[in-house]
Amino acid sequence: MKINFLTNSAFFVSDLFSQFSNQNPYIFFAIATWLIVASFPVGVKAQNSNSFKQIYKKPPQSRQSVVECVNSLLYRFPETRAQRNDISGEAAAYACQRVATYYEGQAVVDCVNSLLYRFPETYTQRSDISGEAAAYACRRATNDAQSHEIVNCINSLLYRFPETRAQRTDISGEDAAYACATPGKFY
Repeated sequence: MKINFLTNSAFFVSDLFSQFSNQNPYIFFAIATWLIVASFPVGVKAQNSNSFKQIYKKPPQSRQSVVECVNSLLYRFPETRAQRNDISGEAAAYACQRVATYYEGQAVVDCVNSLLYRFPETYTQRSDISGEAAAYACRRATNDAQSHEIVNCINSLLYRFPETRAQRTDISGEDAAYACATPGKFY
């Protein structure tokens, strides 16, 4: 775009030069300066747009929805966030997304355990379920692709934090479970 614009400008300037150079040379210099200055924003804008698209490519819908879904689960526990500052929502989201994609059994165990055991003040309320048991349950549900098992599994994780339930009234365990079970559908 910039090259075509400059080429057309050159022909235009040449024509103006032949007409006005003998009459008033200041008109030629004024028009030439304006054309040169006006051509730069066009080229810079196009170049920046291409660079932006190359660097910040939009991630696939499924990947982005997994990030948003896991982030929404992690960040709905404000009073426990201080104990979870060693892991970010984004890091956990990509870890769980990678696990769900490649069906790595031990990685699923580690991922779910990391989510379960980062709430020390709620640990006593979750003594009836172990991280390993929940992890294998979620892995089995993911491998078998049965949404009702995924619903039950994620519900079991969501509803074992009674003291934080008041802060999570805007989302139900079932809604979050279905959202995670079908990434991309609810985003």
